[in-house]
Amino acid sequence: MNAVVSLEPLLASRQLWRGQVSANAPARLPTGFAALDAVLPGGGWPEAALSELLPDLDGLGELSLLLPALVRLTAAGREIVWVDPPYRPCLPALLRAGLDPTRLHLVDSGGETAWALEQCLRSQACGAVVGWLPRADDRCLRRLQVAAETGQAPGFLFRPPTAVRQPSPAALRLQVAAGGRVRVVKCRGGRAGDEIRVTSGEERVTSEGARGAATHHSRAARRAEGATRFPFLVSRFSPAGETTGISALFPLARPAEGGVSHAGKGI
Repeated sequence: MNAVVSLEPLLASRQLWRGQVSANAPARLPTGFAALDAVLPGGGWPEAALSELLPDLDGLGELSLLLPALVRLTAAGREIVWVDPPYRPCLPALLRAGLDPTRLHLVDSGGETAWALEQCLRSQACGAVVGWLPRADDRCLRRLQVAAETGQAPGFLFRPPTAVRQPSPAALRLQVAAGGRVRVVKCRGGRAGDEIRVTSGEERVTSEGARGAATHHSRAARRAEGATRFPFLVSRFSPAGETTGISALFPLARPAEGGVSHAGKGI
């Protein structure tokens, strides 16, 4: 009854299949938060894939979760692109965090957020692409995931809390709540449901950090400054805190009037 049966004959006769054991390679882009790295495969942000951040409210420190990784990328000379941020970034706060502002590019897509995100992710010119995407269907998200894989760039999407009920191809989905609480909604290769708290001693997630990293500036105000002259206004920060016009980081052509893009407008 309790005899030990060898598996070797079953393996040799191919009646039993042995799975391959593969350890997660160390991530090349740690989050900068030990508690968060501990619950992510490889100990950091997924590479060449989408990650979604779903804050309960704006101003909970959600952007602070990305700052250590963005600082690391700009220090390595990589370009960072923010697509349609709802608030104007505050240069002094970014400098205090250690981010090189000459590597930060802002894109005002003129309403073509998904299209601009896809172009940036595919460009192979970006160390990371960060976008604010209030609405997106499954087809749109899949295109962005494929673009991240093609361009070998991590993409970070800020989406509303209601998006948690929508299936997503993103490799990682995190809910961000007040007090630095983060819940893993989805984690490819890891375990969903883990909850961690980002506390002092790390790059603390606080409402002050979020408000310090961005001051309110509406898209309408940006358009009033002339952004609507271009379908995609790509600006580079100068040390003086002013944008320096159109960057030649990568070409963003005007969408044609004929077709219909996944964003629902001409492409």
